[in-house]
Amino acid sequence: MPRRTEMLGYGNFLRRPTVPSDEAYERYLEKTDHLLNVWRQSLAKSKSVPSDLSLVSLTEENEQKLIAFVSPDREKYTVRNVERDLNFMTASTFFSEYYPITKPFSIVHCDLDMPLHTVLSFSTEAELRAINAAIGKDTPLRWWQDGLANRPCYLFGNAVWELRKSEAVASTEGVALLFMNQSERGENRLKQMRGQRQNPNANATGAGLQEKSQVSAWKRGGVPQNTAEKDISS
Repeated sequence: MPRRTEMLGYGNFLRRPTVPSDEAYERYLEKTDHLLNVWRQSLAKSKSVPSDLSLVSLTEENEQKLIAFVSPDREKYTVRNVERDLNFMTASTFFSEYYPITKPFSIVHCDLDMPLHTVLSFSTEAELRAINAAIGKDTPLRWWQDGLANRPCYLFGNAVWELRKSEAVASTEGVALLFMNQSERGENRLKQMRGQRQNPNANATGAGLQEKSQVSAWKRGGVPQNTAEKDISS
């Protein structure tokens, strides 16, 4: 079955919907997104034609532009500092507090290698339905990050799950079925745990019944199952 990851709680953030707009932050994010996109495009072209030195030079030039722009605010937008910034919240917290989500939103990401930038945006009704269906454990949504060995990851419930190697080749319908089965098993397990909390003596009662059955068999001249095993082995 899919393996749960910690992606939602690390590096994936949103500006809190309750904080005032920040024009300086919005300009920074817009410019960073643009420069990062330009660099990625030139990098992809240079990889497709590695013999073209002009593309390699252009890629390096675009990278330097990106670094020069984000450098003044790099310390401000490190993962650790964004985690501590009360203007931000993790994607996991946002999904927990605002589901079902009714207004457009964007998720930003940063790590040791990448500056803070936009990774996902949900603005249309169809996009909001898709994200709510994923959080509500109805239909898994392909996540923007990959797992180990580039294995695909999906948002389902308030977590991102990584498919195992044998599951990564499944069709869209097959992936949905994987999560439906997992959700059903999880619900059954939850019901079982609730039942045990409501009747904490259930296990003790079961053990007592088994013991009484063995005593009755002994009185009738029979041999309880556990005793029989001991006699045979001896």
